[in-house]
Amino acid sequence: MKHKIKHNIIFLHLPKNGGATLNAFLNRIYPANSVYQIRLKDSNTLTTQDFIDLPQSERSKIKVLKGHMYYGLHKYLLGTSEYITFLRHPEKRILSFYNFVQERPNHRLYQEVVGQKMNFSDFVEKMNTEDIHNAQIRYISGLPNADETTMLNVAKKNIEQHFAFVGLQEYYDESLVLLKKYYNWGIPYYTYKNKAHKPKVQNIIDTTTKNMILQKNAGDLELYAFIEEKLQRDLANSKHLAFELKKLSFANKLSNYRLGRYLLKSLNI
Repeated sequence: MKHKIKHNIIFLHLPKNGGATLNAFLNRIYPANSVYQIRLKDSNTLTTQDFIDLPQSERSKIKVLKGHMYYGLHKYLLGTSEYITFLRHPEKRILSFYNFVQERPNHRLYQEVVGQKMNFSDFVEKMNTEDIHNAQIRYISGLPNADETTMLNVAKKNIEQHFAFVGLQEYYDESLVLLKKYYNWGIPYYTYKNKAHKPKVQNIIDTTTKNMILQKNAGDLELYAFIEEKLQRDLANSKHLAFELKKLSFANKLSNYRLGRYLLKSLNI
């Protein structure tokens, strides 16, 4: 079912936070000519400037903007806009990012990580990249080169003033149910995208590495706790949550089969 949009939606896709899955869902429910995605041109360059350089006549058609981007691109869209995004606990996000890099020879960090045979602890300690150092507050604040306190404070302010919703990857289905209610979507069934198939390290992080992650991501961790507290309140106040989660789970199972996908589509779900 294709949906009309009251306000422009900007999905700020934070890397390794489940965004590829939500991207596919948004493509399914909104008309293709109203959606624009910021993509990688090469291993280092995004198409952000290409979007900015679009003629106004083209930008006026965009109602859903999504992709890896820093906060602030709403000023290039016509009409009012609201942001949505998902956070992820820094430990899990950085572990996922490490696995992601190892699986992709064309990634800008692949040669350094694989060539030097970095284990996960080495990766956290030695890599000097914003991807593993408060990446989430960098994107949401729109101030990637500011100090940690400034990025955190501005990220919180942006969320309070300009974000319709912030979910958590660890509460993915619960977050989708809340989003569904806010936007009056059908059942937001999905299949996972960009999920690592062969993890390079176990999901057990030693204490030393864990402390390094938390030290480098104190701002991200504080923002995560801030959002988790709010999300828990919203979930506690959400009516029929258990039933909505069961419907989503059933639709997800159906979507694994061609006939199931046909049925969901025929029912405009």
